[in-house]
Amino acid sequence: MDLRRGRDLNGRSMLHLAAKAGALDFCRFLVEELGFSANSTSAHGETPILVATEVEDDEVDIVPVLRYLLARGGDPAAADEKGYTPLHNAAEFGHIKAVRLLLSKGVPVDPLNSRGTPLHLAAAMDHDQPNRVVNHVLSPLMMACCGRSLKCMKLLVQVLLGWLVLNFKSPSGRPVLFQAVDDGITDIVRSLLEAGADPNIDDGSEPRVCQNLSRTSRSRDSIVKAAAMASSPFEVAIEAAVNGNLLRLREIASTMDLRRARGFKGRNLLHFAAEKGRLDLCRFLIEESGFNPNSTSAEGETPILVATSIMEDRTDDVVPVLRYLLDHGGDPAAPDDRGYTPLHNAAEYGHHEAVRVLLSEGVPVNPLNRRGTPLHLAAAKGHDQPNRVGYHVLSPLAMACCGHYFKCMKLLVEAGADVNLKGPTGKPVLFNAVEDGLTDIVKFLLEVGADPNHGTLPIMLAAAGEQHEIVEILLPCTKRIPHFSDWSVDGVIGTMKNLRTEPQATGIDPHDATLFANLSLCWLRLGEGELALSNAQQCKALAPQWVKAWYREGMALSMLKLHRQAVEVFEEALKLDPSSEEIKKGLR
Repeated sequence: MDLRRGRDLNGRSMLHLAAKAGALDFCRFLVEELGFSANSTSAHGETPILVATEVEDDEVDIVPVLRYLLARGGDPAAADEKGYTPLHNAAEFGHIKAVRLLLSKGVPVDPLNSRGTPLHLAAAMDHDQPNRVVNHVLSPLMMACCGRSLKCMKLLVQVLLGWLVLNFKSPSGRPVLFQAVDDGITDIVRSLLEAGADPNIDDGSEPRVCQNLSRTSRSRDSIVKAAAMASSPFEVAIEAAVNGNLLRLREIASTMDLRRARGFKGRNLLHFAAEKGRLDLCRFLIEESGFNPNSTSAEGETPILVATSIMEDRTDDVVPVLRYLLDHGGDPAAPDDRGYTPLHNAAEYGHHEAVRVLLSEGVPVNPLNRRGTPLHLAAAKGHDQPNRVGYHVLSPLAMACCGHYFKCMKLLVEAGADVNLKGPTGKPVLFNAVEDGLTDIVKFLLEVGADPNHGTLPIMLAAAGEQHEIVEILLPCTKRIPHFSDWSVDGVIGTMKNLRTEPQATGIDPHDATLFANLSLCWLRLGEGELALSNAQQCKALAPQWVKAWYREGMALSMLKLHRQAVEVFEEALKLDPSSEEIKKGLR
């Protein structure tokens, strides 16, 4: 048999298990004689190098296996689906030699995962408080802190990009120094302050680091003494920009180059001023301090892009800043690393005047990002279902749909947005609107040419969800589905209801593979995993070479948390269509 097909419950291969056990001879055998890939991934996106760095005992030497996998082409920086990298694990578990080896390979020193940076985690690992940081975004530095690995922290600090990385905050507002103070770790506090950590940063709960000392009884005098000796000019500049303090910025500009200051996501002061809608600060930074209106953050964001991400309750702040940046050479269409453009943001947050300004600049009306077109996102943002569209490729029209922003949608359609544009899942914006029960959006899309008769019919989804009003709107413009004997609002809803409970009594064609594929998708969208699986398997039995049948089955198995079976099904689907990004995403 082919041992490469063997997987455990987490989708890990034998090479993953050998790497985690530190079994170098077994790793050699699997890679060199059996053809295992050093970059193979588990069901959660883990590589063998990543699991090799998971060993919790810092006395265990993980370097031999690590060196071997790297020599065989293993990626030293590949992250799993939660954003964990080998550097995160090595820092968290105190593997100083592994940290040094990974850094020698040029891996990013401050990647973020679902728990944070490696430095944060190196300080408090021996405290039994797993929920305190599990939902934070941390860096390798933070993870080293939580693990109390001073050696790892010092090594990371040596290659960090200066003061701002040391003071990077998680979403809770805590930098790594706050974590170390909270746990009373004097040597780490002293080391961080010597490297330039700022003791004056507000963590969002208690005003200052020193004020948090009441939480710990250990070494307070030492910590207070060390904290009193630190300073942070860049942080002061960023705070002034965020607070709109132009006078303070002018004072700081006389002593330092403001363009060097970088904060969250590598944004500069112009990004912060634009995001806050501060036109006066933008003028000062561009005209007097030499900022570039097309400067980018670490994630490729321009000031125009962050200006359009202002929340909808502050829409009046967007256009003045937007016009100013455009007048000074700002690119109205520049995307970030994920494909987001200013038009996406303006549509998603309902800034219809900003949409009008951007369209007047001739920006593409149908750009795609990882969530879709602006039109898709303008219809359903008000619904608390953030994960439903989180991994789709959408257009500005789709994003306007998700936010239910009619004015934005109309402007985009008038400018030529394609109402039938599909993402990788094959679903146009009409399907999203039906799925979220947006009656007015459905009416509008049909009026401007949305097609209700392509692929999985929106009327089936509406009927399965017993959305009477939407079924009534769709019925006159939807072609009659074969074997739906009663083509009326109540009849279509009744048929879908019977298909849920008594499928044999409906009289539908038991040999119609397309119908079963469509039914499977409807149940998937409604969270009915068992029904989705049943219909997908019926479809596959009728059309065993149809990749969509296999894909539907894999998605249903994933919904039911039968991940091992899902991986096997997706792998078979990939053999039928090796280029399918949809299937590859399912495997990840």
